[in-house]
Parts: sequence; C-alpha cells; structure tokens
Amino acid sequence: ANYTLAYLNRGHVFLRIKDYKKSMDDFSKVIALDPANAEAYNSRGLARRVSGDLKGSIADHSKALELRRVEGKSN
Repeated sequence: ANYTLAYLNRGHVFLRIKDYKKSMDDFSKVIALDPANAEAYNSRGLARRVSGDLKGSIADHSKALELRRVEGKSN
C-alpha cells in the first residue's frame, strides 16, 4: 500500500501543532515514496524554516518550484 497521502496529511497536522521534527519526518517519508511530490518539499521547507534550518528550507522550496515548473504549475 502507498501511504503517501496519509504521511502528507499527518505531516500537516504535526506542522500545525508545532511538532516540527515529526512533520519533517513525515514529509521526508512522502518524498522517499514520491520524489516528485512538490507539496511535500514545500511543506518540509516550511517546517525547516520555522525550526531554524534556513539553508534546508531554501533547498526544499527550490526543489518544489522546480517540480512545479515541470508539472506546468506556477505556484
């Protein structure tokens, strides 16, 4: 079974309750299962930013933008 959506949703819950470590772990699981998932990169980038990892945040947001360009989406 593919748990991508479950990990993505749980990651958003952890992000909302400010458990950034667990949210990053779940978003990383999504990326491992679906390396082209721009939302997971974007969300992990947000979690990294609010937890103080600016370099990691920029890398994730850059990857999300790259993937969205490939998909033909601008945001």
